[in-house]
Amino acid sequence: MVTKRVQIAVLILFALIILFFTFFGETLYYATKPHVKSTTPNQYTQNGERVITIPKTAYFDGVVFLIEREAGFSVSLNRVYSMEIEIEEDEYNGNNYRIVSGLEARVMIVRSADKPLTDGVFVVIE
Repeated sequence: MVTKRVQIAVLILFALIILFFTFFGETLYYATKPHVKSTTPNQYTQNGERVITIPKTAYFDGVVFLIEREAGFSVSLNRVYSMEIEIEEDEYNGNNYRIVSGLEARVMIVRSADKPLTDGVFVVIE
């Protein structure tokens, strides 16, 4: 039979765990998520043709990561999805790639990340 002291100890431990996650849960959540910097593709017209470019740092081994906002209880959550694109060097700016196909100009993409990204992971935008 469980003694009264053990029951009280378990109750106090449970209360301390609840208080810990109440005060530090948000900090722990954000500390475990990749932190990213975002940008939108640049767009300009060259010889009557619309040109879309992205920074070279936004191109991760054949894909770019799109950022989609989702509604949470009290905050917007940001989830990333990969998209394959075709690129070529931008003649006017050596720090950019020119999009041949696969990406529109009005999306938010990841420019850089502090951890490796995978499809569907939640991120923190800096």
